[in-house]
Amino acid sequence: MKNYLLLLPVHSFFLLIFSLLFAKSGMALETRDLVEYVDPFIGVRDKGCNTTIGPQLPFGSINPGPDTKDGGPDGYHPARPIRGFSQNHVSGTGGGGKYGHILISPQIGLAIDKKGHDSEKTEEIAMAHYYSVRLTRYDIRVELAPTEHAAIYRFTFPQSEEAHILFDLGHNIPGDIAGVWTGGYLEAGEVKIDSKNNRITGWGQYYGGWQAEAYRVFFVAESSKAANAHGIWKDRKVQAGGDAVAVAAPKERIGAYFQHTTGEEEVIYLKIAVSFRSLEQAEKHLRKEIPGWDFAAVAAATRAKWNEYLSTILIDDPTATREQLTIFYTALYHTAIMPRDRTGDCPWEDYAGPYWDDHYAIWDTFRTLFPFYALVKPSIVRDNIDSFIARFHRNGKVMDAFIAGREGGSPQGGDAVDTVIADAYLKEITGVDWYEAYAILKDAAENKRLPAYREHDRGWVPDDLVEGWPPTSVSKTLEFAYNDFTTALVARGLGFLKDYERYLRRSRQWENLWSARTKSNRPGSRSFSGFIRPRRSNMAWVSYDPDKWYTWNGPFFYEGSAWTYSYYVPHDVHRLIHLMGGAEKFAARTKYAFDNNLIDLGNEPSFLVARLFNYALRPDLTSYYVRKSMAHWTLDGYPGNEDSGAMSSWYIFSALGFFPVAGQDLYLINGPLFKKCTIQLENGKKLVVEGINASKENIYVAALTLNGKEYDRNWLRHSEIKDGGHLVFHMSAAPADWGRRVEVPAATPIVHPEQPF
Repeated sequence: MKNYLLLLPVHSFFLLIFSLLFAKSGMALETRDLVEYVDPFIGVRDKGCNTTIGPQLPFGSINPGPDTKDGGPDGYHPARPIRGFSQNHVSGTGGGGKYGHILISPQIGLAIDKKGHDSEKTEEIAMAHYYSVRLTRYDIRVELAPTEHAAIYRFTFPQSEEAHILFDLGHNIPGDIAGVWTGGYLEAGEVKIDSKNNRITGWGQYYGGWQAEAYRVFFVAESSKAANAHGIWKDRKVQAGGDAVAVAAPKERIGAYFQHTTGEEEVIYLKIAVSFRSLEQAEKHLRKEIPGWDFAAVAAATRAKWNEYLSTILIDDPTATREQLTIFYTALYHTAIMPRDRTGDCPWEDYAGPYWDDHYAIWDTFRTLFPFYALVKPSIVRDNIDSFIARFHRNGKVMDAFIAGREGGSPQGGDAVDTVIADAYLKEITGVDWYEAYAILKDAAENKRLPAYREHDRGWVPDDLVEGWPPTSVSKTLEFAYNDFTTALVARGLGFLKDYERYLRRSRQWENLWSARTKSNRPGSRSFSGFIRPRRSNMAWVSYDPDKWYTWNGPFFYEGSAWTYSYYVPHDVHRLIHLMGGAEKFAARTKYAFDNNLIDLGNEPSFLVARLFNYALRPDLTSYYVRKSMAHWTLDGYPGNEDSGAMSSWYIFSALGFFPVAGQDLYLINGPLFKKCTIQLENGKKLVVEGINASKENIYVAALTLNGKEYDRNWLRHSEIKDGGHLVFHMSAAPADWGRRVEVPAATPIVHPEQPF
């Protein structure tokens, strides 16, 4: 068997070129070969994580890779035969799946039925920049490498007079692979063959999947070898020699094929470009990104791009295991899959500004992924907000989900876009028209929050008045309250003081849903009283089980329980501690919740809970439970859906030793995993995090210095580290007194009246 990786050229030259370019620009970015620590099978081995196995560029528009039966939202199941290779996938998501378009199936013989060409596999290799597999049914080796909007395939065929390359335009993940309620199908489209130039072009209009509104995808493909024969097909009818076929009615399947005679281990290349704008744009992508047939050069250039991105964080720790480095750098890799930068490929032909797509759910990513970008690559946040502004002007709204250029429907929780904007504003990210951005916040506060929440500035959602899907009155109340709070902070900064006072006042009305007498029925929990609870408009409490975990369909809570959601008041944690009986009682209760698995580590509402010990001046418990939680990130996957980089960025911040409170300029400290990490910031500065004595056992912070000065606070301001610096943690195996004297400050004073609304 050949070692196909050896066919890729040495990439040191590319690393040198990138290093010289950055040195010339004054950024002095050190670039290392870190792709070797990326394992795309993490999140694939554990199928519940739903990460994509195919390669792409950082934030690249396309993500080519294999599809299989039972593939889930990402399209791939590691224990199922491969059906073919489609050009677009989502990564880490739940929901109904998306994309899976323009399936390419190399075959011996011709099978057009959607299940008729499945093949078992062997010799599978997945890397950040390259994918390879042998299809054992046909003895065909398939390799692929992506660019921004295009991909090149290298097919190594056996000797045959019946070698085929099949295109299936009808294939899609929600309809053919995921098998979920959302469904999916081809509504319209056409395929044309230009046999003289070895080209196949076409477009498809697809309906279904998560956010089901129809959208179009265009492609241009070329083969390196002239075909002996070609043809088109529709449903199960083949027309040999045909040059064009179109969809006459929704749900038809159409496609095309090339037929070749091949010698033993003969290589045929295929390159394909995809556009969400037009065929002409797809043509431009192909000519610009893959002008020739040099597969190895494409793979090497993509590898170099990944090394540049992965070198954002450099780990220097001789005690770090390969497993630790692999988990960390694969997490960093997963932070650059979605959302996707489709600037220049926007479906709006009259718009040329920043355009970011495939926000599967900002409800997932606002808590950790966007704060990660705000620290290391704030230009990504700036461009996303500019994209939000453009969408607001164009569509009149900016929804939580935005996929394939289509605004989503009902949000999972509150108005998560608001928190992304506020987080960026408070962290002083430049280049944004903040008055334009504030118009989005104002519109959400006045029009997007549920009517029952907005009515007379009630500030909470009565369960009998909740509208739309999901019917989650309690979790929506809490998220709307935080949206109001972060909007108030931006309003204050921009001088809209009446808005500030109004939204701040409304943000504290969450307390109407605090039931001081409600208790859990779990053994050992009866000494803890007070839970967030659904309530009707007449102020009567709704009967519910505070111990029950509710699904995505509610009621009351979105994917969580009263145990988790009772902690979600990031703007009012000191009030929450008071309501739970004071700092000591709060710490004991939160400890009980973790020890009894009442906090769901596999979902975003729990992300902040372990850090709240800091507010109770128990950073030692934060360190303990964060490190304990990190053990659930393994070489197989994550404790739940990876969620477009949300789970991965949670892990990265945890390993670095500090964690963002999204929507505030605040980080809560837990202590680092490694002895030294260097974060190479986009502004050319470096933030060095040292963990003296850091180890598996030494998880507690005994002392800390910032830029050489003693630092006894268990929290940081963004302004203290955004321009680089030097954090030196002294770690110990036993809890210490560090961080137990200075309280985490409230973001702004909130006055609580004697009688809530």
